[in-house]
Amino acid sequence: MYYRILMKISVILPIYNEATGIEEMIRSIAKTKIPGVTDLEIVAVDDGSYDSTPQILNRLSHAYKNMRVVTHSLNRGYGATLKSGAHAATYDWILFMDADMQFHIKSLKPFLQYTTDFDYVVGYRKDRADNTRRKIVSFIYNRIVRLMFDLSIRDVDCAFKLMKRNTVRRIKGLPNSFFVSAALMIKSLQQGVIIKELPVKHLPRTKGVSTVTISQVLRTIRDLALLYQKTVLAGYVRTLQKLGISTQDVAKHYVMQTAVFILTVLYAQHRGK
Repeated sequence: MYYRILMKISVILPIYNEATGIEEMIRSIAKTKIPGVTDLEIVAVDDGSYDSTPQILNRLSHAYKNMRVVTHSLNRGYGATLKSGAHAATYDWILFMDADMQFHIKSLKPFLQYTTDFDYVVGYRKDRADNTRRKIVSFIYNRIVRLMFDLSIRDVDCAFKLMKRNTVRRIKGLPNSFFVSAALMIKSLQQGVIIKELPVKHLPRTKGVSTVTISQVLRTIRDLALLYQKTVLAGYVRTLQKLGISTQDVAKHYVMQTAVFILTVLYAQHRGK
């Protein structure tokens, strides 16, 4: 039983202008007792917030001795918060979860029993609590990423992932954009990381609003296209070159077509937030 496993976990929270709900989120994590977890370290990564988030985090860090605040002076991106959090974490296992209150820390309990056999235990959103447009767009996006990279993960962007800290640190070249979740799964599987998926309860967002911007969507598209070019497409090109076939124009055209299509999907997701 997972109750017999004794673990210390660093909870990494990516935060950007979450003043309306971040205090409730952190207090909920701090007061929740999880059988098998002897200590929870809260690593709050403030990605250049310009509302009252920094002041709230500073106050809470004095109230909770197990809380640490990592501050980006400028908004560096969702992926940068994961990397900064993993670097700052002191415990061997990290839980990366969004700070928008759409997940609850108590959902961690069934994940613990799999930590002896897997490097990552990642969630997929069961009964996703979003509007119909976002559900459809997310379904399409997941399908596209899975097809492009031959990926077996069913919910690449689910922001509830329990992972070995040192394994995450070992994965190089992760982007700073929102594509980091998919890139982490893709690169990890390519390096032989063993991953277990479990359903996780998804809650409706009741406080705050999405901070996704069109520039962030464009950076996500860029990073997706670059990783595809460096991995999947590069393999195709090498094969064609061995056959004596010129591939430069074909490769550029294929990447452009793919990027435009994904951009359309993600822009629709951005409009639907």
